[in-house]
Amino acid sequence: MYNLDKSILALYLKYGIISTPKNKSFFLNKNNQSYKYLKLNRSYKSTINDIDKELEKIINNKIQKSIKNKTKVVLLMSAGNDSRLMYHYIFKICKDNKYLKNFFVVTGNFKNFKNKYSDKSFIKKNRNFKIHNHKYIHIDDKPHEYNKFIKLIKKLIKVNIFPINGLRYYLIYECIKYVTKKYKNHIIFTGIGDSIFNKYVNADKIAKNKSNYLIKKFNKLADEEYFKLKKPIFFHQKNKIDKLIHERHFFLMGPKTKYEFDQLGNFFSANMYHPFFEKKMLELCLNFEYKHINDSFNKYIIVKLLEKKELKIIDFNYEVDTPQREFIYKFFKNNNIFLDKSKLINHKIVDKSKIKKIISDYEINFIKLINTKNDNLLNSYSLWKFFVSELFFSLNLK
Repeated sequence: MYNLDKSILALYLKYGIISTPKNKSFFLNKNNQSYKYLKLNRSYKSTINDIDKELEKIINNKIQKSIKNKTKVVLLMSAGNDSRLMYHYIFKICKDNKYLKNFFVVTGNFKNFKNKYSDKSFIKKNRNFKIHNHKYIHIDDKPHEYNKFIKLIKKLIKVNIFPINGLRYYLIYECIKYVTKKYKNHIIFTGIGDSIFNKYVNADKIAKNKSNYLIKKFNKLADEEYFKLKKPIFFHQKNKIDKLIHERHFFLMGPKTKYEFDQLGNFFSANMYHPFFEKKMLELCLNFEYKHINDSFNKYIIVKLLEKKELKIIDFNYEVDTPQREFIYKFFKNNNIFLDKSKLINHKIVDKSKIKKIISDYEINFIKLINTKNDNLLNSYSLWKFFVSELFFSLNLK
């Protein structure tokens, strides 16, 4: 009756864990993703200058191939610092090679909501330079309308194969769709690399934010699968920071950005390139001494590289957000029929009374917090997992 391993679905619903190499897949009778051990040189210490030179080198190599093949160079830029840094490298190399007319920047943008989630608004306010050939892809701000939202998310799940991580996937989908339609021959650069550059939070902490709406049987199954998880080794780890980078970069504790970008790339036959995921970049970042890293200072390497490019102090780290919390609130508030038709509830995986209580509590907290300084305490991820898993489950019923 099912094409899915329900115990792995329960693992995701409770802990947010998708699937990992050496462990069971969501899908019955299918092997999980493969992996290989990376041989890295750990005998030296790297510097910011080393990382700077390597980034310029690998980006230049790709652009030289683009010039030779007469392909368009496209950067997917968000309001974050990673793609902001990538812009400086690409712009300079294209300018030096008189190739700027073939360099384009594309940004997805959620409009309205008083610009609270607008990448466009933030970029215009916080960039002291004009962005070359910049195109904004504006996203409809009302996908919480029942039929439209269901259809949209089902389409995105089919593309991703696994449950999608959140509404930002929708932005990326629209941007890559635009690029591949506009430019037949292209290379798309991304600035993704959070698992190397972000603050070092142990991946196991993700699992502490557990959802509590499974029935007893599947709650037990989720716990059993969690404690049986095997952690494959991708590279030699010398210290605690190595271990944390390893878990965040490779051990799939929840959906990873790179996987989602690559799935979209495959779907649209896009030529995607993620410079921060090159083997040499990982080696340099592992060999860098993090004397100043702590939980309050995020993306130290990115910030220091940006300061070299922009010749000023970078004193902020913008965390890109989406109106997912608003959409989840409006969707469940206006569409009680979703629970009545839920296959996760009807197949006795999710407890209806528990999920209704969580929705009710979320609606109360939403009204209290959404427009206050404490709106970061409002977390929609537990309800998002239920919502997207419901659609994922229904799509994979035999």
